[in-house]
Amino acid sequence: MKEDSKMSTTASNTSVIDAESAEEKVRPEEVEPEELTIQQLEQVFDVLSEITDRISLMNSIYESNLDQAFGDLKDFSGTVRQWSAEQIPQEIRRFYLSHLTFHREIIADIIAEARSLLMDERREYLKSLVKYHKDYCSWLDSMERALSGR
Repeated sequence: MKEDSKMSTTASNTSVIDAESAEEKVRPEEVEPEELTIQQLEQVFDVLSEITDRISLMNSIYESNLDQAFGDLKDFSGTVRQWSAEQIPQEIRRFYLSHLTFHREIIADIIAEARSLLMDERREYLKSLVKYHKDYCSWLDSMERALSGR
């Protein structure tokens, strides 16, 4: 019985922590790009990191909701891609570009790993991620040019 109460306390504490961290998250659709601060930028890209972590589970035997993860990635990316370079405040453009570039590299790593480890039933997810990466890289190239003033 002691074990059960210890486990429920742990689960309860975890729920409180999850609820608190959920409140701290700033989704891109909640931000006006013209008013973006470094703190908001970090919070927005924390959301992207969590989505990317869930996407990376396609290379894993662990249970995951990949449909939800890919849907979240599509929604996140769709929102951020609507922001123009001119909308991002000058003082945080470098940080913004750094986060975008880091995301590109993480997705490339997930793809590389998946090509050698992927379970057959998850091949469609890999194809989807490769297409996403190709489109994302194209968009990022144009964003890099716009942010650098070329």
